Amino acid sequence: MSTIKSSTEHLTLNADGSGKDIKFQANGVEKASISSAGAFTSTSIDATKLSGTVPNFTSTGIDDNATSTAITITSDGRGLSQFTAKAWVNFNGTGTVAIRDSHNVSSITDNGTGEWSVTYTNSMANANYSATTANAYVGSTYNITYAMISGYSASHISFYTQGEGSGLRDVTTMNLQVFGD
Repeated sequence: MSTIKSSTEHLTLNADGSGKDIKFQANGVEKASISSAGAFTSTSIDATKLSGTVPNFTSTGIDDNATSTAITITSDGRGLSQFTAKAWVNFNGTGTVAIRDSHNVSSITDNGTGEWSVTYTNSMANANYSATTANAYVGSTYNITYAMISGYSASHISFYTQGEGSGLRDVTTMNLQVFGD
């Protein structure tokens, strides 16, 4: 049996029995309920009336209780953190150097056969970042044995590619990724 009990301090609503919910209605339309398991649901909550903190609440993402910056959204709409690339580029390193696609790269300088410098649109905080060159592709005529970084600065990075059994070589496809501050 369900009961309503009133005292000077409390109003007690009791939906007695398993699977019985307490329903709140206005003009015959349900506005909120409390399930027999204790879950509160509402079709609308007036947020202007809410204040304080929710007890026993644990955030699984970014919230207003954060003590540090988890992610920054820049004017170009990309999120920046230690876990996203600060710069990357895919370019053609033969003949007239040409950027195919990039992020935070303003230009590439051809420093001679198999040598390039990549200039960042927005400089790094310092030269203590991590950079990786990869996928140096030249086609079927010869293979690249390695791509080596030859200099770091906050504003640019320099590197070269060494051909197998020979000196420096230009490549048709070169990729660079940069992570850090």
